Amino acid sequence: MYLKQTFSSKRSGFTLVELMVAAAISISIMVILSEAFTAGIDTFRKLKTIGDQQELLRSASIILRRDLAAEHFGEATESWNGPFLSDQRLDLSDNPTPPMLPSTIYSEPNGWRPPPRGFFRFVQSTPKVPFNLGNIVSAGYSDEPVDFDLLPSSIARDHLLHFTVKLPGNRVHQLFQTSRIPPAYIAVSPPGFQGDGIFYSPWAEVAYWMEPSGERSSGEDGSPGLPLYTLHRRQRLLVDTPLNKGTGFPPGHPLNVTSDPNLTFPDVSWHQRLDGSTVSWEPNTPETITNPARRGLIGEGFPGTLSVVPRPATLQFPVALEPSPTGTPIRSGDDILLTNVISFQIRACYDTVPTTPPTPAIGSPEFRDLPSPGLNALYNAWGARVFDTWTRTEEPFRSRWFSYGKTTPEITIATLPLRIRIKAFEIQIRIWDTKHQATRQMTILQDV
Repeated sequence: MYLKQTFSSKRSGFTLVELMVAAAISISIMVILSEAFTAGIDTFRKLKTIGDQQELLRSASIILRRDLAAEHFGEATESWNGPFLSDQRLDLSDNPTPPMLPSTIYSEPNGWRPPPRGFFRFVQSTPKVPFNLGNIVSAGYSDEPVDFDLLPSSIARDHLLHFTVKLPGNRVHQLFQTSRIPPAYIAVSPPGFQGDGIFYSPWAEVAYWMEPSGERSSGEDGSPGLPLYTLHRRQRLLVDTPLNKGTGFPPGHPLNVTSDPNLTFPDVSWHQRLDGSTVSWEPNTPETITNPARRGLIGEGFPGTLSVVPRPATLQFPVALEPSPTGTPIRSGDDILLTNVISFQIRACYDTVPTTPPTPAIGSPEFRDLPSPGLNALYNAWGARVFDTWTRTEEPFRSRWFSYGKTTPEITIATLPLRIRIKAFEIQIRIWDTKHQATRQMTILQDV
């Protein structure tokens, strides 16, 4: 008889120490995964912020590039003029001291003359000041500390562009248009584009400038940072018609109204004129808009600011101030291209009046601030540096300049603030994202 031997085996359990170690490892893995997911979400959030900011800057740059690359003066009429800004050879003006008599029409027969149609105005409203904490917050144009790549940097808030744009005009989408216009205007649209209650024009008066938003950027600790601005674009159509050769529309003409049209037809550029004792308004044309007195947008002072530094009236450079504060009907049609803008800096690549025969050279273009106005400093508010293609016509009613804070357009050295030939612009736009406290900057290089 055999005895059956049985063995009993029990499954061993985890000890308390083993359970605690396993729990600790599990918790550590979950913490790592949680941190990884958090870091991943934060990375994607930052990438989305960069993408959103880049898209905003790209959209603004498309409009800005289109306006700058377009023709500004129409067809060429003289050897030193042409449709583009680089065709305006102010550096080849043969008369360094224009006639001093106001009754004399400005003329340089052997050199450059102001274009008969269109204009271009570029303003740096204040000189650049050295970096300090006060200047970087309050100054219109200030240096900044070098960046992480040891490159110089600066911040600008009071630069502006103001010019005419002429589109090709071969198709409807290549023309400026507005339906907010009296019916009589439809007939002066380019041939083939009349009808549908819409006024078409290949010409427009365009301006870019910044206005304070009243808000500030902030640091990681919540401390207030730099003031924020909105970048504006204003567009007003010009009437391009053979009815006007720079002398104005006759009284009683349908394109001549007696009440202020800026309140009812703000999409068109207007100027005021005096026929005897009758005050009337008429739309600007490419010829009349050359005169700074007839431009309906902004001058060389800080946009939206009506106060100016007191200076002798005979030395004031013509200023076209904002006609009314933000929010009134006259601002209707303005576009806000960007919000939360920190800096809108404009520099130019230009040639100055040659003192010696130029030496041929190949190199990178240099983008610089406008040169010092020198003797013209007294002609410009706050020592502004102003480039303007000016006009070859006189304002027939110069006394009316005074009623709008402007002075007689005396034909002096101030009428051509800077004798340079601008060939290209460098525009740096820096914006701020409040939610993620991030900045993004785009640099636009555009030949003109």
